[in-house]
Amino acid sequence: MEFGPNSGNFGTISSRSQLSSQLDNLSRRHNNQQRPASKKYSILICTDFAFPKFGGVETHGYQLGQCLIERGHKVCFVTNKFQDSRCGVRYMANGMKVYHLPHLPVLQGDVAFLSFFSSLPLIREILIKEHVDIVHGHQSTSVLQHCVMLAAKSYGLKTVFTEHSLFGFNDLSGIHINKLITWSFRDLDAAICVSHACKDNFVLRAKYDPTKTFTIPNAVDSQKFTPDASIREREIAKSGNPDQINIVFISRLEYRKGVDLLIGIIPKILAQFDNVHFIIGGDGTGKVHLQELVEKHNLHGRVELLGGLPHDKVRDVLCRGHIFLNTSLTESFCIAILEAVCCGLLVVTTDVGGIPEVLPPHMAYLGKPEERSILRQLKKAVLNVKKIPCDDFYNTVADIYSWRQVAERTEKVYDFVMDQPVPNIMSRIKSSFSWGPVVGLFSLLFTIIEAITLCITEKLFPECDIDIARNFDSNRYNKDQELYGAHEVYVNTDHVRHKTKTAKLVEFNFEEVSMLKRNEKEQIQGFDHTLRYFT
Repeated sequence: MEFGPNSGNFGTISSRSQLSSQLDNLSRRHNNQQRPASKKYSILICTDFAFPKFGGVETHGYQLGQCLIERGHKVCFVTNKFQDSRCGVRYMANGMKVYHLPHLPVLQGDVAFLSFFSSLPLIREILIKEHVDIVHGHQSTSVLQHCVMLAAKSYGLKTVFTEHSLFGFNDLSGIHINKLITWSFRDLDAAICVSHACKDNFVLRAKYDPTKTFTIPNAVDSQKFTPDASIREREIAKSGNPDQINIVFISRLEYRKGVDLLIGIIPKILAQFDNVHFIIGGDGTGKVHLQELVEKHNLHGRVELLGGLPHDKVRDVLCRGHIFLNTSLTESFCIAILEAVCCGLLVVTTDVGGIPEVLPPHMAYLGKPEERSILRQLKKAVLNVKKIPCDDFYNTVADIYSWRQVAERTEKVYDFVMDQPVPNIMSRIKSSFSWGPVVGLFSLLFTIIEAITLCITEKLFPECDIDIARNFDSNRYNKDQELYGAHEVYVNTDHVRHKTKTAKLVEFNFEEVSMLKRNEKEQIQGFDHTLRYFT
């Protein structure tokens, strides 16, 4: 894909027809390129929910990106800055580049939507620099993905969206988010949902074409979550009770995760079974109420509160248990129960959303999101758990839910969207009138201002001035990592300090930097005091 010096030159535009023609040429630029026979794409994944944050969306995006790289595609991430400190460019495994946008205002972890026009030049530069073919957004509550996908569509790129959650129709937040996605996804090429329940919910909320909506479930990292009966045996030996049964609960301690149900269930189960022990991991607003419950009923020896868990410790905690309890009030697809089954636990869960689609009946006992129903299923699990070969669940789940299968099916969606026509600017303006007198007027003004902003950006920052990023050859890297330098990480302590090289501080003034830049044989590489890369 080539970007010539005249590709962004609009010249003098004297009429509306010329403006439409120039913008149509701009939007068709990527669509007219001939794809190679191998159909390898440059994919930009955009979301506010990305590592080092932790959650289901973060895990899905990372694993999908790694498997797509394994299949020969180029994958980059765009997300917002993390904890006001991580911004700029970072690299993850196999050369997956992550752009942490630096100047976007952050409101409680999400990007303010009004920053779209100010961030358009930076997003456009990333799209050009990485030769992006497809922009893949995740989670409708991510404001950043709306900004990036709107910019990508105005630039004529293909867009795909993956929905991970269920939303209502009668609450205030649900009404507003439904209005937003209905307008934002009006030109979306394809949508992916993680369950059939999620697909039905999304099609109704976004008023989107169901023939362009695909169901691709989540998966589990079966190499990381493996059963280990020795951990459970050591736990039972330590307790001194060979009949002890551990019930594990790992989740955010919030209302939508059913923490109120958990608080009502714990004292009743413990009163009925003397050999039951609860292990609770997670943090949130419900942690205080759980602590009060333990104090009130004097359950210090039978309820273990671990607090927030790092991701690398989740598997070890799961292997301590016999039963995994999930009390979520709404779930489109619960990765946690897959991880628990892979570790050899019997699952007791609510039957909300897409959870009944995930596991067969002999692996998961389903109950209504009511205290009486969950108690009945949990009692059944306590009585039967030692009669069921739960460690044999691993092979079944690992074969069904694989991230490589998710990547392969997502790749077919990419092939589908690449055959879709790109709407020109006039068709996008005309579609704005169909949204009513209020939303339609806003959509019309937004589309026009977006087009004008893009024209000005093309004029001020032509593509010929943007450096094109070199592709990272992950196959070559995996074969011979020594070609890419040493990757040992040393802790800055006395006994290993001799292995590290002392950094040399070099200061340049503006005149010296300008002189060196004019010499093509010289390069300046370094880090500034805020740890942002520059060259």
